[in-house]
Amino acid sequence: MNRDSILSSVKTALKQNKLSATNKQYKDLIKHSSNDILEEYKIMQNANKAILIESNNAINDIRNILKTLESKNIIYTPDLDIDLSSFNGEFSIAPYNKSIDEMREALFDTDTSIIRAVCGIADIGVFGVASSSKHPRLASLITKNCIVILEKKNIVQSINDGINMLKSSGNPSNMILIAGPSRTADIELKTVFGVHGPQQVYIILI
Repeated sequence: MNRDSILSSVKTALKQNKLSATNKQYKDLIKHSSNDILEEYKIMQNANKAILIESNNAINDIRNILKTLESKNIIYTPDLDIDLSSFNGEFSIAPYNKSIDEMREALFDTDTSIIRAVCGIADIGVFGVASSSKHPRLASLITKNCIVILEKKNIVQSINDGINMLKSSGNPSNMILIAGPSRTADIELKTVFGVHGPQQVYIILI
């Protein structure tokens, strides 16, 4: 089926099944575990198996995590806004600032990524990232370990607030909500970590 046929089918379907716009206000039906958004986020994010660190010195905390993970090859997204130049000579670290084709070999040899989250969502314990040229989508998916920088001021209560924050972050090509380490129970109903993404996720709250 070519492009014109597909567009014609869509137009016909819209004529037959008219969509009416709704302006219903979002209603939060979740029972919250705390009156404090930050505290609720920490409780829920820990439940999703991410490791949280409240930081006074992000550089030192990143360094300690990399040593704990015994990281060898590290990438970071250009939107990180943290100077990692002090890591040169200590770790093999490089920005993820080229196309997949140009970085293919480097990406598959990378064990740890360092990224920035746009928001944290307290009531479900996830963080949101917005893909763009400065934040390639694979950065949070392809490595065994992922270190996430999240500003406390960007933690919101509901998924509705989180989606709105992601949408306003600069016309992202896609939005990803991440609960923590990747996990699946497809194989013999046993939970296995790291099949579709990182095995370990650290979140540094600044």
